Amino acid sequence: MKLLTCGFLFALIFSIDSIEKARFDFYRVYEVKAENENQLKVFQQILDYPDGYRFLTNAPAVIGMKAQLIVPPHKFGEWSELVKNFFIDATLIDDNLQNSIDKEEARYLKRKAIDWNSFWRLNEIHSWLDELAASRPNDIRTFSVGTSYEGRDIKGVKINVGGGNSKPSVFFEANIHANEWIGSATATFIINELLTSNDTNVQRLLNYYDWWFLPVFNVDGYEYTWTVDRTWRKTRRVTSNPLCRGSDPNRNWDVNWGSYGGSNNPCSSGYYGDFVFSEPETRQLANFLNDRFTNLFGYISFHSFGRLLMTPYAYSTENSTHIQKLNEIGAKAVDEIATFRGASYTLGTISRFFGLVAGSSVDYVELNQKPTLTYCYELSTNHILPNDEIKATGQEIFASIKTIFSEAIDQGLA
Repeated sequence: MKLLTCGFLFALIFSIDSIEKARFDFYRVYEVKAENENQLKVFQQILDYPDGYRFLTNAPAVIGMKAQLIVPPHKFGEWSELVKNFFIDATLIDDNLQNSIDKEEARYLKRKAIDWNSFWRLNEIHSWLDELAASRPNDIRTFSVGTSYEGRDIKGVKINVGGGNSKPSVFFEANIHANEWIGSATATFIINELLTSNDTNVQRLLNYYDWWFLPVFNVDGYEYTWTVDRTWRKTRRVTSNPLCRGSDPNRNWDVNWGSYGGSNNPCSSGYYGDFVFSEPETRQLANFLNDRFTNLFGYISFHSFGRLLMTPYAYSTENSTHIQKLNEIGAKAVDEIATFRGASYTLGTISRFFGLVAGSSVDYVELNQKPTLTYCYELSTNHILPNDEIKATGQEIFASIKTIFSEAIDQGLA
């Protein structure tokens, strides 16, 4: 693979660089599974009133759903009682979260070049996008969705090889949740493969579509996961509760906002915001999409975890009007992932796996831009990954992306 390189008063006085990093020494991570209604109520209470607990993932909202839950040392006793009293299926997957974070950081510090053996800082991603655009100004340009709450550029890249305005457009959105680093890594991997592969099918795809990539949507949250708290999921806007910042940007869109699938507590990782589109990031991306795309062909959203390939909707048990083709092509994409290295992805609607969820980006785009192909990926099986998992995830997901958009051409959809 080639690589293309080309206290409030305290907050007012000191920059974020002076803030001490959150540590998670001896914090445990459990994989939990909801098996009955009583357990769902327990998990919703933890989401609404975390008191030291934190879901790394979406909280279980439907029977059968799995999630990852951080349990701090001072809650070990309480958690043990909850597991015993409610017969919770809980598997310990990390007995010292800080060790895993330290190993991840050590890999980054040892890196000698930008590659897909470790994750990238936000400034590295943005600089790389700038270098791509400078290296091929006729084919590649950067774009800005807008400015985040903390003043960062929400930057992406558009690839249009050969020019023309009539090509079908495909938009990739990644890292809407700040701690899901594998999303941006996968997005940049796909960009690199599209631009460097000698495979004739990849070159056909490169020339056939307009490719839009937003590798890091939640730029403030993403930077915060590097500088302060690796487990952070939300944005960083000040909420109605001055002690609790941020909202879940995938609960903040104008699709049955605030109805279900989130929390009305600003201190919760699932807080859906003070009002619909309260977050400047979600509001600006919605405006960007509405202003530029009257006939968007494809929309892809990258999340983690769970190894799922999902179709709309989240807010309803109804299916997309394109569900037959989504299932047909999605099944082929899932099969392609499995043949690559044996990873097993499951295909289905978002509501099937997560229950009803209001305010998601995928539903908003599906209802407003009405793409022919809309998919939401849940990548990998964890947030903190070994070196070889980052690149391998990129490879298998790119294989599925090739399948999806090749099928669209071959079937005359695009």
